[in-house]
Amino acid sequence: MDAGGRGNGDMTIAADIHLRRLGGARGGPGFRPESDSVGVIDNARLKSSAEALEFRMARFAPKSRLSASQQKLAAEARVALSLLVERGSDAKLTKMQSLLLEAVAEADGSRPALLVRGGRVEPNDSAAGMFAQDLQTHQTELSAAIMSTGRILVGGMLAGTGWMMDKRHVVTNRHVAEKFAVDKAAPATPVRENADVWIDFLGEVDNPETHRFRLKRIVYWGLETTTDENGFNVLDLAILEIEPGEGVPPVMELAGLGSGPQRNDRVYVVGYPSATHYSGLPRKVLADLFGPTLGVKRLSPGEVAVRAGGVPLDNCKCCFVHDATTLGGNSGSPVVAVGDDGRLRAVGLHFGGREVVLAADGSKLGEGANYALAFAKFKDDVTGAIEAALRTKSAPAPSTQTAT
Repeated sequence: MDAGGRGNGDMTIAADIHLRRLGGARGGPGFRPESDSVGVIDNARLKSSAEALEFRMARFAPKSRLSASQQKLAAEARVALSLLVERGSDAKLTKMQSLLLEAVAEADGSRPALLVRGGRVEPNDSAAGMFAQDLQTHQTELSAAIMSTGRILVGGMLAGTGWMMDKRHVVTNRHVAEKFAVDKAAPATPVRENADVWIDFLGEVDNPETHRFRLKRIVYWGLETTTDENGFNVLDLAILEIEPGEGVPPVMELAGLGSGPQRNDRVYVVGYPSATHYSGLPRKVLADLFGPTLGVKRLSPGEVAVRAGGVPLDNCKCCFVHDATTLGGNSGSPVVAVGDDGRLRAVGLHFGGREVVLAADGSKLGEGANYALAFAKFKDDVTGAIEAALRTKSAPAPSTQTAT
């Protein structure tokens, strides 16, 4: 569950996505249901997963002893796991309990968020769990996606993630771009002059170097301003032009029109999970759970839980659900997959986590999960507008690219 993006207030979170993540053996075969059923966890799994989270938190604690605040989080995580064991998909989870289960899945290898070093992840990382073989097989392709992805900084602060769609343009979420746009109502708009907006394609752990380009204007975005209430009724996508410079990162190939991501497809999310304005959670809580390395580049493997076009309340029929581990800084992350031809493509744009949507009678209309836009399902008017915007030439500007 993304602790960032755009949510729906204080409603309870669906348990299904957590059962899906934790329903397989740790480090073993992933849970791959043939229907809409979800996974099952038992008391043995509860114990081992809770211990994995506590061990993970202790690594970041003074003298490897959990602080009082960490002990409270560990206890609440056990409560959340117990709810899954006792009530299954009927469990009602608070936002904090859902975040704790996200941390459990990351800590025990069910859905890791792997640190990037030197433009790659280490397949033999003990945290890779069930994904180790795929990470090894597709290491070259995944490294290209990693290099294409950067963190968007506003005044030096992390605002979200973006990635190269061609040699001049970066893709991110509209709700990220709204933070530095001159005119939120215009179909295209410059970046505010005093906003100091860059995209840095490094941002790796223990690496102080940068490889950044200034963002100059928004050439296309969804026409309606994003809010917590308008959900799937807006296109949470923005395309930004970068200042020209040397060393432009590799371009990410987009998936073509078609059926889009399908249930159980293996996907990977590249981004900078951290606390942001949209997270709604104290940075200290996230640091207690995920460690002090928030806001650095990570790769998070997972699977598609609901196929593209099959998400309830999705009016455009262009969204899908994935279960990779993400936080607020992942807004704008590419969701990538390796096709049958062995080529890696961006199949989606992650735009946030969402609580379960309930009808007036209490029945469930939409799952609590991580959501992404599927490029393969965009309608002709959207793709036509994007293509026209990309053809627009802007006035030449001096290079402001910096690399150290």
